[in-house]
Amino acid sequence: MKYILAVDGSDQSLDATRIFEALSPAEKAVVLNVVSVPNVPFPAMGVGVAKDLAITVERAMKEEGERMIEQAVSLLPLHVGKTEQRLESGSPAEVVLQVAQELEADLIVLGARGLGQIREQMFGSVSHRVMTQAKCATLIVKTPVRTIENVLIPIESQEDADAILAFFKKKPFREPCSVTVLHVIPFSEPVWPMGALIPPIFGKKWWPMPKNLPIYSVRS
Repeated sequence: MKYILAVDGSDQSLDATRIFEALSPAEKAVVLNVVSVPNVPFPAMGVGVAKDLAITVERAMKEEGERMIEQAVSLLPLHVGKTEQRLESGSPAEVVLQVAQELEADLIVLGARGLGQIREQMFGSVSHRVMTQAKCATLIVKTPVRTIENVLIPIESQEDADAILAFFKKKPFREPCSVTVLHVIPFSEPVWPMGALIPPIFGKKWWPMPKNLPIYSVRS
């Protein structure tokens, strides 16, 4: 297994490091931090001053990124295998996807920072973009996890089933776990309108309602 652990210093990011207790040893594990340097919107300072400020900010962010990586590596279990530390600059989601493609990673692990539905729809979160655009499996960690005992696998198509089988053949988990495979059959509308299924005779007010007519209650 080849892993990418993307860290950003958040609590959820630290939780993501602890899930390696439940994962199989790595052929290679890349601990990655991406520095996204903001633009310096101070044109009145002059080009030279703004450039110096940008360099100072970038240097400080890279130093902080290195500390994040070192902290994450210190929390990884001893059995994790060969690790590599990488500090990159750019858009976090794009860099994570690029590194995963270069490494031919089997699994990307990262924490969900929980920006909320409104902010995620407006700006997009790194975890959501990585999950939807990565060509390999992704593991988004929301709470601390040290053991994996129960796995729910929703599948919609044969393509989903093939991808899941290919992933499990790599034996990603250290210990056996219980697996539930779920497929939901979509609710289909009746071909005919519901009113057409009711005999016309019941629609007439003068017709007496039959006695002991069963009544059904359906709860979804």
